Amino acid sequence: MQAARAELQNQDAGIHANLEAKESTLEEMKTKLLENEELIAKSQQELYEIKNAISIKRKYRIGPSCKWLDTSGTQAKRFSGNSAIADEENGFDRRD
Repeated sequence: MQAARAELQNQDAGIHANLEAKESTLEEMKTKLLENEELIAKSQQELYEIKNAISIKRKYRIGPSCKWLDTSGTQAKRFSGNSAIADEENGFDRRD
């Protein structure tokens, strides 16, 4: 009877140790999940800002001559889109 009791106590201790290990692993997973959610939120914010910048640039494109206003809104750049030489002559830089 004592041996059976000792065996059950050993099983109980093993189960508790296993449960604690799994709870610890779960807490680590939760922490990683929160970190990943923060990274996703940051990436979504960056994507929103990029889309917003593109939208703003498209908003200032006017007509078939593709007149673009620069970011300060004070100077316009024109280009015909027919050739790189024409673009350079009109002061347009495609790297903008």
